[in-house]
Amino acid sequence: MVTSGQRYFKVKGDTIAEAFHNLFESFPQLRIHILDESDSIRQHILVYADDSDIRWTEGLSTPITDCQELTVIQAVSGG
Repeated sequence: MVTSGQRYFKVKGDTIAEAFHNLFESFPQLRIHILDESDSIRQHILVYADDSDIRWTEGLSTPITDCQELTVIQAVSGG
């Protein structure tokens, strides 16, 4: 397992991009599951800052605070 079963992480950053960067320093193998080759969020990955979908805010540049919760979800599609 990429995270040895750990499901929750505390990371710091002023933006979602910085928080991900700090997360990837501890778990570099997570990067390929969350970001594509151009450092954009992969098509079937959803990221929320608290209850806000970051696709409708500033994306990876969305500012965050220390008390915010980020949620990363892999969307399932198909039939």
